Order: sequence, then C-alpha cells, then structure tokens
Amino acid sequence: MLDVREIIPLPLATVIYPEQHPLAGESGIVNAYVVRHADGLLLVDTGVGEGSTLVDERYRPERRSLADALGAHGLSCGDVAAIINTHLHFDHCGDNRSFLGIPIYVQRAEYEAALRPGFTIAEWVDFPGAAYRLLNGEAEIATGVRVVPATGHTPGHQAVHVEMDDGLVVLAGQALQSVAELEHLRRTGRLSEGNAPANPVASLASARRLFAYRPRRMHFSHDDAVWEGGGRRSVSNRTRRWVTRCLVIPMASLWSRGPPAECARRRPRSPRQLPGAWRRARPRLGAAPRADHRGPNRRVPRGSAAPGGR
Repeated sequence: MLDVREIIPLPLATVIYPEQHPLAGESGIVNAYVVRHADGLLLVDTGVGEGSTLVDERYRPERRSLADALGAHGLSCGDVAAIINTHLHFDHCGDNRSFLGIPIYVQRAEYEAALRPGFTIAEWVDFPGAAYRLLNGEAEIATGVRVVPATGHTPGHQAVHVEMDDGLVVLAGQALQSVAELEHLRRTGRLSEGNAPANPVASLASARRLFAYRPRRMHFSHDDAVWEGGGRRSVSNRTRRWVTRCLVIPMASLWSRGPPAECARRRPRSPRQLPGAWRRARPRLGAAPRADHRGPNRRVPRGSAAPGGR
C-alpha cells in the first residue's frame, strides 16, 4: 500500500466572474483538496479569504469555512501538517493566515510575483507567522506527493502529483480550467477560448505536459467534475524498494559482496548455485571483455590463452 490514503475535494466558495473576466457573468466553484497521507494531512489551497472589499464587490463570493469543510469529513484545521498552494491568487491562498507556523509550499517565482501590487490580496500572503517554503522547480513534499511546475496561468503555478494505489492522480489547479477544457485540448491540441492565461504559450505547454504524465484521474480548482483516464498504474513502495535494492544495484556489486539479505530467497547466494551457462558467462571484475571468434561452441583448452585474454 502507498502512503497516500485518500484525496478529498473541499468546495470552499462560489463566485460570480466580473465583466473583464473571460467567463463574465457565470458562476464558478472554488475547490481545495485534502490529501490524507501517512505523515499527516496535506491541504492543497485554502480558498477565498475574508475582509477584502474589492473581492467582495467584484466576485460576490459565497464562502464555506475551512473548519466546516474539514469537519464534514471528521477532520479539523489542527490536523493539517502542511499546505501546498498551486498559486497565490486570492481564491487559492485566502485562508493561509489560519495556519501560522505550518509549512506552506509555493514556487519562489510565484511568491515574488504575489508581492507585486495588483497580483493578489497582499495581506493574505504576507502575514506574521507565515512559514513559506520556497521551491525552485519540482520537489517531493512527502512520499508519493510531488509538486510540478505548470506555469502560464501565473509565473509560478504548480500542479500536485499524487501516487495512489490505482495510479497517478493530478491536482491541476488552474493549469487546466475544467474537464471540458482537457477534452478540448485532447481534440484540438489547443486551450479553450474561455481560458485567458497571462502567458498562453507557457500555459499550453504546461497543460500538454500534465496530460503527458498519463494520469489515472485529474482534479481541477474550478470544476466539480473529475477527469478519468486510462493512465499508468502506480508501483507500491514495497515493490519499489525491492526493485531498487535487488535489481538496480550493479551486478558487479551483487557478485562481489553477495545480494542484500532480503533478496536471499530470490537470488542465489554464490556463483556455484548459478546454472552452468551463467557460471561460464560470469565476468571477472575489472577484466576486459573477451572476444572469441572461433565459434560459440569452441572451448578454450585449460592453460591456453584465449584471444583478447591474458
């Protein structure tokens, strides 16, 4: 079994998109996600904060508190071990202030952009007690949970890759807006007209890259629907450790020192236990490869030198 036990969607708000938005007049949902991990809860995004007149007038949010959303699943804010922000727009970092001292993982480029006027609500990002962990690219947050840069929507947008028992699950944030946009990308190779990212070229490249990982499922920040794909299956940690220790270790090391103890039942302990063909083919450590051109079945007489040998 992998270390990730469950991914829980948390609908935290609905908003009405303002006039200058590509989806003007339409309502949209704001999702966060909880990743239940063996090491504790990982919270992906924190929704729309309170106290901004600008946000309230332009987006008219109907909020659901994080405490209520977590409580519906028998969880609490005190259970959160770390936060991952896909990006720092107001509807993704609004409740970061509720987690003083808790590590918040964000790309360095995103954090620097968020400190510039007009990018977000500054006090929802920069507050006393904030414990940001600034990343420079792909990083493992916990076993089986990685963040992967997916820029375009913002300068430091990141997606979250989660290895589940049945395969890879991607929390796309706003690298893709919805299931409909992902299907549009698959059909046309382009993003939909309703998505107007700051950097369209980078956004399209990021969306294609996320899909190229062949996820089993993909979740979105602004869509309730879940995209289900064929995807690749995950390898359990137990199998991964066995492969690493028993197969990835160089064969020369295995022959010179013997296999690891846990591989003993699967690997012979000495060359004498190997089949005859294996025993004859066993190379001497440090010796140059022997090239015998006299045919595959010719044996070299004992005591004579073979071509290429010493």
